[in-house]
Amino acid sequence: MNKVISILVIAFIFISNIEAQQKVYYKTNSSTTIHSEESYQLLKQHIRKKLSEDGAEVTINESLTDSVVSNDSIIKTMQLDIKRTRHHKGTKRLPEKINTYLNKELPNFNLTTAEGKELNSNDLKGKPTLINLWLTRCKPCVEEIPVLNELSKKYADKVNFVTITPDRKETTLEFLKNQPFHFIHLTDARAYLEKIGNSSYPKNLFIDKNGVVKKITRGLPHFKKNGKMELGNGEIFEKYILKLLE
Repeated sequence: MNKVISILVIAFIFISNIEAQQKVYYKTNSSTTIHSEESYQLLKQHIRKKLSEDGAEVTINESLTDSVVSNDSIIKTMQLDIKRTRHHKGTKRLPEKINTYLNKELPNFNLTTAEGKELNSNDLKGKPTLINLWLTRCKPCVEEIPVLNELSKKYADKVNFVTITPDRKETTLEFLKNQPFHFIHLTDARAYLEKIGNSSYPKNLFIDKNGVVKKITRGLPHFKKNGKMELGNGEIFEKYILKLLE
């Protein structure tokens, strides 16, 4: 009897190890394209953004309809039920939850940097902080990096410069090999970003030395120059920083 139990335990451990090594991929019922977890999340974000351009609220409900298991991977087929709620004239669009933290402290976090060190939000108190929420595959996020780097260089001794991303550490480090981004990078933070209710990127949070959010903006604004829209030079962000330093 004991021998049978031992064999079953060994078999269970062996199967568990195989499952742990399997990579999970996703596809939808309406497409044959196979996505990694990261690109699947980006797909849903793109759908929300595209369908909300007219001000509608977009909700995506997911249900698993099929799952194909092989030795090294699992492919999950997902049914995406999309609901759009149109806002009638005069109806105010509900803001992202993250905007409700204006003039409040964000929920405490204990996240890991791309270098593997833990950082608690309380460690940032004592100096103002600029938190940039971004994705490595987000074009507007990448476009504003050079300007953010200039701000970091200019105020590095007076302000904390931090990014938070749902991207994995490996993805972030690979990106940084070709595009320097002189912030502290907190990675693998999908759960925290969902907790604070952020659903669009980029986002920039200007926080005072006591940890209170004083300004929440999207990416750097664009300005019309010679008939073309160009990315701003960061002057407005610098004004926010100087206000925090008063």
